Amino acid sequence: MGKSIKRLILLAGFVLAMQQGHAQSGVGIGTANPNPNAALDIQSAANDKGILIPRLTTTERLAMNSALSVAETGLLVFDADLKEFYYWNGTIWTAISVTQDLQLTGNILSITNNPSATSIDLSPFSGTNTDNQNLTSTSSGNNRTINISGGTATTFNVADNDNNPTNELQTISKSGATVTLSNSGGSFSVNDGDISSTNEIQNLSFSATGTNRTVNISGGTGTTFSVADNDNSPTNEIQNLSFSATGTNRTVNISGGTGTTFSIADNDNNASNELQTLTFSSSTLSISGGNSVTIPNTFQEAFRAFFSKTTTYLKGTYKIPFDITDYDLNGSYKNASGEYVAPVDGVYRIAGIVSILPQGISPITLLIQVNGSTIYQQGAYPSNSSDGQYVSYLFDTEARVAKGDVIEFFINTSAGFTLNGGSTLSYITGRLVVQL
Repeated sequence: MGKSIKRLILLAGFVLAMQQGHAQSGVGIGTANPNPNAALDIQSAANDKGILIPRLTTTERLAMNSALSVAETGLLVFDADLKEFYYWNGTIWTAISVTQDLQLTGNILSITNNPSATSIDLSPFSGTNTDNQNLTSTSSGNNRTINISGGTATTFNVADNDNNPTNELQTISKSGATVTLSNSGGSFSVNDGDISSTNEIQNLSFSATGTNRTVNISGGTGTTFSVADNDNSPTNEIQNLSFSATGTNRTVNISGGTGTTFSIADNDNNASNELQTLTFSSSTLSISGGNSVTIPNTFQEAFRAFFSKTTTYLKGTYKIPFDITDYDLNGSYKNASGEYVAPVDGVYRIAGIVSILPQGISPITLLIQVNGSTIYQQGAYPSNSSDGQYVSYLFDTEARVAKGDVIEFFINTSAGFTLNGGSTLSYITGRLVVQL
C-alpha cells in the first residue's frame, strides 16, 4: 500500500511539472521563470558564465556541406581557424561579420551587403547643374568691370593719374658720348676718357735675338722670354731607337743614351707547348694540360603543373596545390602538397596564371613564399565589369634560393573566390635560370 501511494505522488508531480512547462512555453536553464517570448532562456546565477557554440576548424566546417540543405538554414558554428561565427544560409556558409562598401552604379549610390539600406539617386546633381561660370568685361572711362555669372562683379580703375596717352612713350638718343632719355628721363655718358676711336685697336709684333723672343703690343710695353734649350744646338734634339736580340734577351737602344735589356723567356723556352685545346663533353668543359669545370644545364631542371578541378574557397589565405604535372624533369615538384623543392642553389623563375571568379569586387592577393616567407606579392582588383565572370591573373618572379628551400603559391581574399581548373586556365611553371 505504501509503494502505491509513493508512485501516485511521483506521477502527480510529473504531471504538474509538465503542465507548468506547457504553460510557460519555454525552457529555462539557471532560472525557474524563463522569458515567455524565448524558447530557451539561459541565465548565469553569478553572471560570470557564457554560452559556447560548437567550435570547428575550417576543414571540419566545410566537411559538413554534403549533409546540409535548406532544412538546416540558421545552423550556427564558430570557425576556430578564422576566428569568426558562420551560419548556414541554406546553400553555403556565411560569415556573420560582413564587410560593407560604398558602390556607385550609374547615378545610384548604395551600400553593399545590406539589403535594407536606402540607395541614393545622384542624377539631380548631374547634367545642367554644373559649376561652370562665365566671365565678361565692360568699360566706362577709366573704369573696368569684371562680371561673373551667378556671382558679384568687381570694378577697378586703370587711370594713370593724368589720363594722357601722349606722354607714355619715351625716346633714347645719343649725342657724342651722352645718351639721353626723353621726357626728363635723364642721361649718362659713355666717354672712355679721350673720346678718340683711333686708339682703341692695338697690334701685336714679334722679334727674335739669339734665343730671346720679344712680343710687343702697340701703345703698350712688350715682353721678352728665352726659348733656349741649354746647349742651343738643334742637331741633338732627334734620337733614334734600335733593337737587338740574343737568345731570350731583347735590348732596346736609344741614340745618345743608354739602352735597356729585358728577357722574354717563358721558363722552358719551348715554343711547342704554348697551345692548349678546349673540349666539351656533356656538361664538362676541359682544357688540355689543365683542369675542367662543369657547366650547369639549367634546362634539366624545370616543371609545369596545373589545377585540375574548379573549387570554391571562402575568405582567408589558401595554399593552391596544382595537382596534375605536365612535366617535371628532375622530380622536384610535389603536386600532392603544392610544394616545389629546390634541388640546387640558384636563381629560379616561378610564373603562371590563375583563372578566378571573385565574390563581389573585394581585392585578391597572389603570394609566392619561400620557407614560409613572402618573396612575391601581387594585388588583383576585380571591377564591376568583371562581376560574375572569370578573370585571369598572371604572376611572374625570379628568386635566389638555396638547395632544399620550399617554394609555395597562395591566394588571399577577404570575400571568397572560385578557382577555375584546367591545363590552360590555372597553372604554374618553374625552372632553374642559373645555378650558383
